[in-house]
Amino acid sequence: MRLFIKSNIELYQRILAYEPLLLEDIYRQLRESCACSKKDLMGFLDEQGIVYVNHAADGGGSRSKKALKGKAVAGKGKGKKAVSK
Repeated sequence: MRLFIKSNIELYQRILAYEPLLLEDIYRQLRESCACSKKDLMGFLDEQGIVYVNHAADGGGSRSKKALKGKAVAGKGKGKKAVSK
């Protein structure tokens, strides 16, 4: 899997730019060059800290659980609201 990613320049650049990848697209391309399961691919991406989107998980567009773990939700929390004058 590592060699596949590094040999695919466009994919590798997207990873370096921390762009979320579509799991289905990566899996489809990877199946052409090596035999692995989608579960193995997800495990590899999680281990490497590569952010991906899995539309099949909930029909919407969930990110990997590890990518979301510990992320704060914008706009939530205690604080004073800005008052315009």
